[in-house]
Amino acid sequence: RCVKGNTMYQSYSLDPNMARQADEKSGRIEETGAFTGRIKYAIATKSHGGAEGIELHFESSDRRDARVTVWTYKKDGSVNDSGMRLVNAIMTCVMTKQLTPTEGNADVYDFATSSRVSKRVTLFPELQKPVGIVLQLAPEEYKKNGEIKVANRLEIYAAYNSQTGMTASEILTKATAAEKLQHMLSTVKDKPLKKYKPKAGDAASGAAASHADEFEDDIPF
Repeated sequence: RCVKGNTMYQSYSLDPNMARQADEKSGRIEETGAFTGRIKYAIATKSHGGAEGIELHFESSDRRDARVTVWTYKKDGSVNDSGMRLVNAIMTCVMTKQLTPTEGNADVYDFATSSRVSKRVTLFPELQKPVGIVLQLAPEEYKKNGEIKVANRLEIYAAYNSQTGMTASEILTKATAAEKLQHMLSTVKDKPLKKYKPKAGDAASGAAASHADEFEDDIPF
């Protein structure tokens, strides 16, 4: 310890285990709740059926991961309103007015090799910022090798500013206090298990378009 005047300061010794833990992942987020962290990658994606969306790779402050795709355009090219509303809410919470598709590299999981690899993808770098999100567990059955299993999917229920805790509507109305997040957390719960359907249609048929110009004067950043 070191004493300077009336103030005492601690000394530090290297702990190799803590050093290793600093860059080790703690696993996946697998429960409903609010998480503060950052969007590590925002990747443009399309489903096999032609739906378009943004695949968000989120890393929480406790170093857990979640990958969630927000579908913004349906396979027929029409807007998916719910997906577009969510993307605009996230844009508001990270204080960005425009998303520009940009070529870049991302470390993503490769199912063929069962490992993380660097791939050339189309990114939206303006979204790759600190943010808070409320995740909702949406378990879903699927069939693999003739066996029914359950995938713990996650959906984004809402977004909020990671510093103020304010939601998009609170930011846009210049609210003086963050109140909606706590109300959301008191009501959001896991979704019921989605049962496996052998001949279900393409679930990835969702997404949306932008009306930024109409609301330019209402954006306080």
